[in-house]
Amino acid sequence: MPSESPTLARRTVCMALCASLLPISACESKPMEVVLEVVLFSYLDRPIFDVLVNGQDIGVSDAFPRTGGGSMQGPVFKVGPVKVSWRFADSGETVHAKNSPMLENVRREDQFLGVHVLPDDTVELTVTEHYPKRLARGIEMNEAWKNRHGK
Repeated sequence: MPSESPTLARRTVCMALCASLLPISACESKPMEVVLEVVLFSYLDRPIFDVLVNGQDIGVSDAFPRTGGGSMQGPVFKVGPVKVSWRFADSGETVHAKNSPMLENVRREDQFLGVHVLPDDTVELTVTEHYPKRLARGIEMNEAWKNRHGK
């Protein structure tokens, strides 16, 4: 019986190796998706609209401190990096968040996503079981606003 050529032997081993790896590559995991109720908080001094989170419109917000009053139910989000943008109501200018916030550490009992648009054009995300609150930074801003306006 003639022996196989070295090239044919390598090709056979390579094909067997590729066939053994096929199930691994065919089973790539899909990013986890979650359904959360969204509450938008804007800490900006101008109203914003067309607030998009990964391309999904999550609503509008009045100028600070009149923010965080409503929620939107049902959007589906992929866990991982999030892209956020918004437009200013007075000029139509579109702003993209300077950072890439991460949607992570979502627990089974979490029901809300707080999207916090900050004056430095960054965004923070909070995931909570109950209706989200302003960030500590936003509470400080609110107190300063009240002091300036005598409220």
